[in-house]
Amino acid sequence: MHILGWFNFETLQKALYKQVLFIIALFSAGLQSNGQVALLDTSLFTNRYYVERGFKIALKNNQLGQQYFEEASEFFARKKDTVNHLRSRIELSDLKKRAGDFVGAFDVLSEVREEAYNSHDHVVQIKLLLKYGYLFSVFGQENLALAYLKECLLIAKEFGSRQERIQPYLSLARQYISMQQYQEAKKYLDSCYLVSPYQSRLHYVDCHYAHVYSALGDNTKAGEYFKGLVPYFEEEGQAFLIQAYEYKGDFSLTREELDSAFFYWNKAIMTIDSLQAYVERKPFILEKLAEQYAEIEQSELAFQYLANSKKLSDSLFHISSNLSSKLFELRSDFQRNITKKDREIAAQKSVIISQNERDFWLKVVTALLAILAIAISITYRIRSKVKKMAYEQEKTDAILEVRNKELTANTLQMVEKERSIAELLEVIKKKAPEDYRFAVDQTESTNQKIWEDFHRRFTQTNRQFYKQLLERHPRLTQNDLKHCALIRLKFDSKEMSHILGISLHSVHMSRSRIRKKMGLVRQDSLSGYLEGV
Repeated sequence: MHILGWFNFETLQKALYKQVLFIIALFSAGLQSNGQVALLDTSLFTNRYYVERGFKIALKNNQLGQQYFEEASEFFARKKDTVNHLRSRIELSDLKKRAGDFVGAFDVLSEVREEAYNSHDHVVQIKLLLKYGYLFSVFGQENLALAYLKECLLIAKEFGSRQERIQPYLSLARQYISMQQYQEAKKYLDSCYLVSPYQSRLHYVDCHYAHVYSALGDNTKAGEYFKGLVPYFEEEGQAFLIQAYEYKGDFSLTREELDSAFFYWNKAIMTIDSLQAYVERKPFILEKLAEQYAEIEQSELAFQYLANSKKLSDSLFHISSNLSSKLFELRSDFQRNITKKDREIAAQKSVIISQNERDFWLKVVTALLAILAIAISITYRIRSKVKKMAYEQEKTDAILEVRNKELTANTLQMVEKERSIAELLEVIKKKAPEDYRFAVDQTESTNQKIWEDFHRRFTQTNRQFYKQLLERHPRLTQNDLKHCALIRLKFDSKEMSHILGISLHSVHMSRSRIRKKMGLVRQDSLSGYLEGV
């Protein structure tokens, strides 16, 4: 009992708080004798929340809300605050639309249409396009409604924040729901959550999700989305409660809970009458009631609801020639504007593409010229270096050839001396045998010095020969290197035997051993191979 009493007290507190807010808003304005509001305190409009204040007033009395935005727009016009003037006029149009004055709503939007388009304020443009989209939807101009809403979404994507994109996505989802294209509607509802900067529940979006899943026959998901929605909107006291009641009635019908459907549809009608909002939905809800009463064979009630629906529909949606001309005028203007914008965009794209192509080819040509210049420079340097190296190599080869020839000549002279010495030794052996041994020892010592001198001079002339040869064939001995040096200088076997002081057979055996270590086959020339080292 205590808990119930506390709950009632809290509810009463909230209700009183809302009433106090409304009384404060009215208290700041004086009532004229004709019932219109004359705002005495213009500081109301200097507050950044002046729009929210206007809608709080409109929730209690739509006419007072309209008067509030009328005077707000005049105030901002005097202050030359174009953006807030346009916002006030657009909100005024929305209140007229909520009250069922669609002609008046069109008139207000038409007054500021060009100014709003030219304002370059994306918030104003988004609001204007949203209102136009909704109005065209009310009168069954589905393609035109989609065109306005999609243009609105493009502006929101390009200039708006993530939060500002939610309303265009939601409005497009509502439009596709009215066209019974539920899968397409679901895509836009998904986008609402994708762009939402917060993780909290989007109740307006969930309400449409619930209706979509209900229409698709998935009552389980629909029921999950409906949880807590109606109490939330009842506590908020906003006009969207009408939509929540209608959708909940539709959901109840799919579950064959006819009494619940009647309950929520009737609550929707009563809320429309009390808030004077979403009046365009009333004929459709009355028609649903008529159909269901006909189903249960309560013909009198069915006829009564159907008659009321037709009467209200005729008063709301009977398009006079004046309104019809406005619709077609707006549609033509919109299409002309779209065509003009498309042409301008196409022309700009063409210019950009041409400029990009020119820039691209200019960059390509510049890059190619730079590459060509670098290539020519590198080629020139390489050729110069190659020529210089070739010249140096030719010079080195020439010097090497001359020195090797000198070395060969000197060596051959030594060979001849060796032969002469050998002949003299034979004479000494015969004529003075006692001196022969001494002469032989002296000769061998001289031969060793001759070879050391040859080796030193060969190494100085052919510095890299031994190094490269050992890098290729590390198994070669010092004796093998001697043989290789003499072969390189083109000494024949007989000359090598004299120089090295060994038999001719030993020279042949040494050559065979060297070929084997180098891995040469019979057809390979040892002297030719050594010339390439």
